[in-house]
Amino acid sequence: KIAGGPRCDYDKECQVLQHVLATTLADDPDAVVRSIESFSVVDGRGWLKIAGDGKGAVLDELLLRLCGPERPRLLLEFGCYVGYSATRMSRLLKTWGGRMISVEVDPVHVCIARSVLEHAGLQDTVMIHVGHTEEVIPQLYKVCGGRRADAVFMDQKGTRFHIDLQALEDHSLLAPHCVLAADNVLAGKR
Repeated sequence: KIAGGPRCDYDKECQVLQHVLATTLADDPDAVVRSIESFSVVDGRGWLKIAGDGKGAVLDELLLRLCGPERPRLLLEFGCYVGYSATRMSRLLKTWGGRMISVEVDPVHVCIARSVLEHAGLQDTVMIHVGHTEEVIPQLYKVCGGRRADAVFMDQKGTRFHIDLQALEDHSLLAPHCVLAADNVLAGKR
């Protein structure tokens, strides 16, 4: 609960931003990544749906090894949430001049993620578009300046993967060597 304020549907996400701002210095993306990862353990604040821990290491490998000797110049992300994976990946992209475009459906999440990325000093590396993928994907070719993505990270609703992948192909947004990673693809039976 945000101190002194009424509860809202975004309490946890606002608390993540407060935690990042309170525990990190500006322009230190590695510290921001660690801060978001530690948030759920600090004071038992709760679990966040982020690609952390082992999944975060996979994201690093995606950019550093799986894409081959040529570092990705353009990465597309679908599902930004609070900006954890955008921060994690763009901190690497920035070192070789790469760019990232992220798509998030929830405008409140977009505001929080943009604040996190600005605090991390990555606002010039990542551009976040708000909207549903079926509305945003057709615009991305122009937004990307005709450049195709070298890597794609899909972290949105799992039922959208096939539809969105087809839309990316239909709009010529994938480079021939593009590497695709996706989270939320398996659902266990209970």
